[in-house]
Amino acid sequence: MKKEEDILKDGERYVMYRMVASITTPFEADRFPCDDHLLTICIEYPALKRDRMIFRVDSINTSISSRVRVPGYRIDRLAVVEKPHSYKTTRGNPHLLPTTKATYSQFRMGIWIRRDGWGYYFKLFLPLFVAVAVSMLAFFIKPSHSDPRFGLGIGALFAAVANSYITNSIIPNTGELSLTDLINLAGTCTILLTLIESAISLYIFENRGKHELARKYDLYSFFIILTLYILLNVALAVAAIA
Repeated sequence: MKKEEDILKDGERYVMYRMVASITTPFEADRFPCDDHLLTICIEYPALKRDRMIFRVDSINTSISSRVRVPGYRIDRLAVVEKPHSYKTTRGNPHLLPTTKATYSQFRMGIWIRRDGWGYYFKLFLPLFVAVAVSMLAFFIKPSHSDPRFGLGIGALFAAVANSYITNSIIPNTGELSLTDLINLAGTCTILLTLIESAISLYIFENRGKHELARKYDLYSFFIILTLYILLNVALAVAAIA
């Protein structure tokens, strides 16, 4: 921190500082990649307590340079506030009571950042959506053609697992289910459901001999599974940004 100017005018002292700091902020990944975050910059003067100095917030002239960029995010808004910040400690002074606390004036700037559109979302999950769509093409293949019918689902299942591995490598292992995990899980379970449907359809087609019933079963399954999958993904995305 470098002091650049110290001006005394009308009994009021005006001090200008230039500060360079490295600030660490933990990001919550439970809504990734539809996440938004609040970045905070906190400044206080440790030499003077709040009863001797209080920061005055300049909301009009406080801003962020137009050259500031956060990769993958856009700066949504900012706000500044002054608030008391207390330390419940004697700071090693043996003459003070254990309940003593020191309160300082703290300047806080909050910067809200959020994802810039849905491009990153679809870039992450487009291979998964394509894999689910490919698995549903099996509904239009005769159950008697078991090799291509089951081959589509198995290939799509491997693609879904690969996509899950890639997307999970982007975020740290938090031990909690994130939005990314739920979307990958929904896609994997849907592909597994198409394989189960194909096995049932094959049973109806060959063991029961009801070819027309098997065809209707495939058609109804296609519309039901596709509708539920789309609704589930829309609900997850809306819940993440709400």
